[in-house]
Amino acid sequence: MAELSFSLEQYQQALSVWAPLAQEGNAVAQYHLGQMFHEGYAVPVDRVKAHYWWSLAKQNGSSKAAQSLERLEATLTFLEKQQLQTVN
Repeated sequence: MAELSFSLEQYQQALSVWAPLAQEGNAVAQYHLGQMFHEGYAVPVDRVKAHYWWSLAKQNGSSKAAQSLERLEATLTFLEKQQLQTVN
């Protein structure tokens, strides 16, 4: 249902489904939450939060999250890297 909402650009609905699932450890939901924070769908753009969710998704076996995380890490600013130190 969340993927359908997302594809129909009903981002708030997708967020309301994925957020609780992500908190429970669902790697697919964690990946999508990272995507939403990276692109600013229904939430402000926050690359540190995108990194956080993609890291969890990667730990839970998501290869898509691992690829996204690798691309993101190559572009992180000094300040974002500093923020990651305090988040992790």
